[in-house]
Amino acid sequence: MSAVAYKLPNHSGRPQLRLVPPVTKAAAPPSGRRRALVACAAVVAVVAVALVLHDRSRPSTVGSAGPADASAPASWTVRPGDTLWSIARSLQPAGDLRPLVHRLVRAYGERPLQPGETLAIPG
Repeated sequence: MSAVAYKLPNHSGRPQLRLVPPVTKAAAPPSGRRRALVACAAVVAVVAVALVLHDRSRPSTVGSAGPADASAPASWTVRPGDTLWSIARSLQPAGDLRPLVHRLVRAYGERPLQPGETLAIPG
């Protein structure tokens, strides 16, 4: 609240204080910074959804003898950006990945993977 002094007719001749309701401002449009923040959040959400959909479309394994022969070792063709951890997650969507990653490290070492390279998945 705010107070304003002005003369009112009274018997003493002194100014009196009268309370005046505050002036309300209209809602300001979003600032440029807020628009930029909302736009960045939208872009991040779209990219995250695209990555999830892309990972779901990847084949998990390609067996040399087909899925009917479980004794044949599975293989994986390396794509750009693949790591041993991402390959392990694609082969085993749930559970502890560490044993599978350790087997892959023992089989292939810690050298960089080359796109197009085919890895035999150790059993």
